[in-house]
Amino acid sequence: MTVAWIVAAITLAQIVKGATGFGSALVAMPLLASTVAPTEALGISAAADLVAGAVLAPGAAKRQAVTALLPLVAAMAIGQQLGIALLTVLNPNLTSLAIASVVAVMAVRVSRPPRALANVGSEGRGLVPGLLGGTMGGLVGMSGPPIVAWASQRFPPAAARDALILIFAAGSLLQIASLTAHGLWRPAAVHLAVIPAVAIGNLIGIRLADRLGDDARRSGVAGLLALCAATLAWQTLP
Repeated sequence: MTVAWIVAAITLAQIVKGATGFGSALVAMPLLASTVAPTEALGISAAADLVAGAVLAPGAAKRQAVTALLPLVAAMAIGQQLGIALLTVLNPNLTSLAIASVVAVMAVRVSRPPRALANVGSEGRGLVPGLLGGTMGGLVGMSGPPIVAWASQRFPPAAARDALILIFAAGSLLQIASLTAHGLWRPAAVHLAVIPAVAIGNLIGIRLADRLGDDARRSGVAGLLALCAATLAWQTLP
């Protein structure tokens, strides 16, 4: 039952990723953390995103300048170390509630139309969003909120999707390396089980992205995130 739930959670999470370029961890983490320990959920989610990145990143790299994203990725790597250090000392229930809170906030954020694009030069190189996102990624497995906000202000929607695919592909690799270094991740059979889930989820998500408008995608993702956050909070609170 646990493996079936993990595969279902990853499939749903990757549908969102295929449609939007982000959101896989926001969906996967609350669903996984309702069944397994937060540290295990972190490793499973990162492994799924690594597989998805290997599939999606080559195409995104052809359309997006990779070098422009390197400062943010470097800052994210530093933030991950801070987040994992916090993860190892926090109570699992507190971590689960933190996951639910982040997802709930992101649900509200996603439901709103993006603001007008800012001047690219004023956005800097993403060092602060990268550091914040990396810290959140190391702690609760979700580096997305500050990085998605940064990308949505720096790039138009299609380019932002490509940038996010590249950033999170690199982030998942760094995440697994960091977790392994801290003794929190080891290859397991369940990581093989997520491969078909990643493939199927992204295939469905990409097709949905071509058929749904921005408003429909935004509303659907926001509703799903709110449901995931509520589910985890309900199971965690006494």
